Amino acid sequence: MHKLKNKFLQLVADNKQASTKFEIVAQDNNTATIYLYDVIDEYFGIGAKEFNMELAKITANEINLRINSPGGDVFQGRAMQSALIEHEANIIVHIDGLAASAATTVALAGNDRRISQGGMFMIHKGWTMNIGNADDFAGTAALLNKVDNAIAKDYAVIAGITVDEALDLMAAETWYTDEEALAAGFVSEIKEGVGAAQNRFDLSAFSNAPMPKETEQDEEILRHYQKQQARLELVLKT
Repeated sequence: MHKLKNKFLQLVADNKQASTKFEIVAQDNNTATIYLYDVIDEYFGIGAKEFNMELAKITANEINLRINSPGGDVFQGRAMQSALIEHEANIIVHIDGLAASAATTVALAGNDRRISQGGMFMIHKGWTMNIGNADDFAGTAALLNKVDNAIAKDYAVIAGITVDEALDLMAAETWYTDEEALAAGFVSEIKEGVGAAQNRFDLSAFSNAPMPKETEQDEEILRHYQKQQARLELVLKT
């Protein structure tokens, strides 16, 4: 498959067929649950306008925000975060599988942040695309630096580190396991006994994404492929 030069567009293209979901469930008068299981983007997933309009309708005292997202548009994520912070409800964030990139920005809006066993949390510097001359690219680079610094300040406050340390972690595209996210301060609790989290997204657009563990189904597919390959080689030899 041809890989796009822009990592965000590649992330979107790779996950067109991913199992996604955005839904708000009112469990009772006091509690509501939001499922953010998609790319964060106005055109290719869940955008801030749709998210925030639905959020504004919630009158419950407590909101459980369940996240399984590879991220997306940083400004859309920032707008979601702002709306969540301004909401009067107590926000409890549950990272059910993955909170990466812009999804971490949304996750930080939680008054309480919990991650499932096997879940992951990833931070990195911003991506973009640009067309133009040297001045245009210089301006874009300056904007990206401002965006990165703004995000780094959030991470620094939550993790109790300096902004420069946060920027270094972002530059390295740092992936945190559940235990590492807890130790770093990005989450306050690991939800034990709920089963290991499963990633449903293609993360090959990222540089350091962990390879998914092989499942029995994966091994069965591999064995089937190997049998087909052996038969093809036998035909070619005769």
